[in-house]
Amino acid sequence: MLQIKFDKWVKIRIGEPITAFDVDNNMIIFGAISGYIGQYLYNQNELRYIPDVFEEIIRGVTIENEKVYIVVGDVYGYIFDYQMRESHQWKFERPHSPPLCSSTLSLCYKTKTLLLSVAPTQNKDIGVDISTKKNSLYLFDLQNQDSNTYYADMPLLQVPFDFKGDQLLMLEYLKEAKKKLQVLNLNNQPQIIILLDIDPKIEYISHGRFIKNGILFVENHKIVKIYNPIEKSQKVIKITKQQIVALDYHENDLTLLEYDGTVTIMVNEEQIIQFNILKVVQIPQELVKHKYLFDMGYPYYIKKREKRIVISHDLGLLSFTLQM
Repeated sequence: MLQIKFDKWVKIRIGEPITAFDVDNNMIIFGAISGYIGQYLYNQNELRYIPDVFEEIIRGVTIENEKVYIVVGDVYGYIFDYQMRESHQWKFERPHSPPLCSSTLSLCYKTKTLLLSVAPTQNKDIGVDISTKKNSLYLFDLQNQDSNTYYADMPLLQVPFDFKGDQLLMLEYLKEAKKKLQVLNLNNQPQIIILLDIDPKIEYISHGRFIKNGILFVENHKIVKIYNPIEKSQKVIKITKQQIVALDYHENDLTLLEYDGTVTIMVNEEQIIQFNILKVVQIPQELVKHKYLFDMGYPYYIKKREKRIVISHDLGLLSFTLQM
């Protein structure tokens, strides 16, 4: 019989959200908007913080091949050993300024990080190459300490969703409520491919992800769809009762987090695991009394890696273990 075990509540100060984390069977590594990095060790039940506090927001955390890769702002990449004791710093070779930093988004895939500018600003040259008049996208591989700069005609209003090393999934906003799901191929001549025109009657598209045979996205907060670009077909795989606040897709497992704390794990369309985080045995009563854990409007994250499930919320991180 499957049981959900509560592991740990990592507390944070109000207004200081967790901005990135990763998890494996042994530990959680997490970073915050204020620049600190923490580590929770499952076997030792130990929470510790590295001494350094960085001057920039922690934008990415990845555990890969017994190393930890951390993206600090749009300035540095750090490579830690698995024990988080020794580190190597790599300064990104790209322009850096407060306006550019504030408009930069980081997307991480394994050891790779893509930096791109997404926010309109009064400085027309921010994120744009002066000679080509095209948007600059910076790709860094922290493992190899290699970098590439790509120049592309990016949509004026676009929301990047997902990145998988050589492709960027994004949503373009057009006039009259029109929207398009697109993929940017990162190669010598970056090219945007339109995957899907969204019906203008659909008000909201979110949580876009690359999956094995296409893409996945959420329609109007509650309808989870898969689109297969080869067959040009859409399929509804889940309709939730509450708004979806976070989503994870990893090794064909889809994990959803709803506003009321309901977690749904879809191993396939027939095998579904569901529980509410506030009803798990031994969950702190302080959280149960608080009740609303996703009210601050932060980006929230959920990750399932093998038996571990970790969730960010207004008051920190929650970790659970699936026990068979």
